[in-house]
Amino acid sequence: MTFYKTLLMCTLTTLSLTANAITPEIGDVSIEGENTGDHAEPPPSPDGAARYQVTYCSKNGTIIDANDDGSIDIIFNQFFAQAAGRRPAISNCTINIPIKIPAGYRVGFKSLGVEGTAQFNRHGAAKVDIRRQLNHRRMPKTQRTYYYDYGSTQDIVLTSEGRTPYTQCGEQSANLKAKLQLSIKGKDSIIHIDEGAANITYKLDYKRCR
Repeated sequence: MTFYKTLLMCTLTTLSLTANAITPEIGDVSIEGENTGDHAEPPPSPDGAARYQVTYCSKNGTIIDANDDGSIDIIFNQFFAQAAGRRPAISNCTINIPIKIPAGYRVGFKSLGVEGTAQFNRHGAAKVDIRRQLNHRRMPKTQRTYYYDYGSTQDIVLTSEGRTPYTQCGEQSANLKAKLQLSIKGKDSIIHIDEGAANITYKLDYKRCR
């Protein structure tokens, strides 16, 4: 009997943890980028013409998935920064995701995670800055620097957590904003958030209004 009571308690606990996992309903997403600094020359396109955009931060070719655990994944076709010399190359990206809030709930922007890779020469270094915002409420910037360390390739894993702002009960929509900056220095060093399992993940928390 004790075994079944324990099993029932575990089941109820699991249900309470997953009861508010809701698939976000996404509106018209906007993604904009800007490149500054000393970027490497862009490679030619397949037809031989010069390609003037060095990095890519746009909806073109980007996959945006809303998941049933309350998260949103963004996978870029190409989003990177590649340094031409000693001066840093910087790529900025701003992502706005409007969502619909289910009736009877309020939503919080729980965390924002970035995954990717960086390849350095011996004098290279990369820096990643991320900032999340719910409507007009901004959270502190999260930042990390990566250096060459006994190898030329490193995984980039960075998450903005901490305080979780929530919408007010009765609000029907909200805007989730992410600001990202990739910075890389060292000739031919490159940082990218655009291949394989590399992605950007929004994690949301839904709470019932009382």
